[in-house]
Amino acid sequence: MPSTHNSPLHTHYPRPLVIGTDLTGLLISIALSRAQIAHVLIGDAPGDRLPRPGQILTPTSTTIFAKHFPTLAGLAHPKRSRLVCFGDYRAAMDFENPWMFTVRPFLEMAAGAPFRYPWNLDRVAADAALFAMASSDPFCTHLPAQSVTVEFDVATDRVNAVQLADGSRLRTSHVFDASGHARTLARQLRLAPRPLGAPQLVVQGLYAVENEACLRALADVPWYRDTATVIRVFRARHGFDGMAVCVPLGDRVMIQAQRPSEETGPSPDAMLAGVVPAMQEYGVDFSRCFVKQVGMGADVQEQYVHGRGHGANWVLTGSAYINTLVTSASSTDTSMAAYDVAVPFVANPPDAGRRYQGYLDYFLTMHEVWQWGIHQGERSLSIDEVEKQIAKYTWANQAQFYQLAELKHYADPKRFGMQLTRQILSNRALILAPAPFKSVSKIRRQTVPGDVTSTGA
Repeated sequence: MPSTHNSPLHTHYPRPLVIGTDLTGLLISIALSRAQIAHVLIGDAPGDRLPRPGQILTPTSTTIFAKHFPTLAGLAHPKRSRLVCFGDYRAAMDFENPWMFTVRPFLEMAAGAPFRYPWNLDRVAADAALFAMASSDPFCTHLPAQSVTVEFDVATDRVNAVQLADGSRLRTSHVFDASGHARTLARQLRLAPRPLGAPQLVVQGLYAVENEACLRALADVPWYRDTATVIRVFRARHGFDGMAVCVPLGDRVMIQAQRPSEETGPSPDAMLAGVVPAMQEYGVDFSRCFVKQVGMGADVQEQYVHGRGHGANWVLTGSAYINTLVTSASSTDTSMAAYDVAVPFVANPPDAGRRYQGYLDYFLTMHEVWQWGIHQGERSLSIDEVEKQIAKYTWANQAQFYQLAELKHYADPKRFGMQLTRQILSNRALILAPAPFKSVSKIRRQTVPGDVTSTGA
């Protein structure tokens, strides 16, 4: 009976265990509850820590989130495009261009929800709402965060139980490691990660708008309509070598800056200060309206991937398996994919685990593009170089979408294949459509805020 799911009976028979209550763990828990699978969730409430990474939802994540969590739509901010800048070039991903009309039916088919624009999400409010949803469900036994000791059978590759710090022992049928960078399960199974580059000092600042008049004036400003603006930052002009991201969130804006932590460089405050003129060179003058800092965080993050992300009854999800320069800036895709993999993994761990790991591994290709960008000096790039990297990133992004669609429909692949064929024929377009970037344009960077002029495509 559901009324017993939060009772001590959880210690008497095996259940799925979810370790971690960040976005990934919460979505896994909710997916299990909606399938009426009794399980245990370990972790504290997310709290109101500001800022929080992962506010950017891709088109795929947006459609999935809109379908499964329509009551949280009020926490989202629809965006029209995304801007990536490499040296003297800008690549604009325009979600209103004809390419999206080709792809939109496939997004809607995969998620079962309409798609118009991708969202930026208020993670603090969303995480709080999702935690309340997950922890209060009768199919979820919620326990506070505590250390766990894994009982692992090497011969069968199974986690049979975990010992909790409070002395209790939980028998486990399945284990989802959603502990993020803590990598709780991976560490105890001695799964050594492969480094993907130097550890990064990641700094985030959250800024509030000065007044309502300023907010109204931003409505038609191009950068404010973007999901994000990603730029390269240079030591000579901005104080450090690295990348910076601007993410508009309604009446707030989140700025993220990162550089190799091992290199001598400015303090976190100085890094954020250096982003201001760097963004202004590309016409993103966020400091004109967003003047009050309401939150700041800084930590050193390793970039890594594990050689194996799943076993007979366990799986590493999100950044417990992989952390890259891309997922540091936007982690919602891995979380939404974990929502889709939760129930299939309980039904068939080897197959669902393999598919989910395949999905996550595409972040390696995207990471290579970011690594290329972060190591470019101030030399003049050719448009061919930039277009090649943009195409590489887009290919990996599209491949992830197809992998996720396959994962969602793995239980009935024949039906999915028929739906896919019908969509292709009805739209008279190939699913392998051109990249969504409207153009890669050469620009003349400015030091005067807002004065960025195109000098040709």
